[in-house]
Amino acid sequence: MVTDYVDELFNIIKNGFSNFVDFIIELPGLFYDLIEVIPRPFYSILYYFLSLFIFLIVIYAIYKLISTVK
Repeated sequence: MVTDYVDELFNIIKNGFSNFVDFIIELPGLFYDLIEVIPRPFYSILYYFLSLFIFLIVIYAIYKLISTVK
């Protein structure tokens, strides 16, 4: 009786973990599919701002690293 509930609980946890891992593995494909749906002019603008945002994060991280050394 109790073992049935424990077995069912472990199956639910296993399925949830399996679905989470599958989601993480398929996430890059999801982003690629979403980018393919965006029209070209918006894609170029989004690509530019994303690159700029990543560049600013890198510059900020370097600034924080240098400021902690001083």
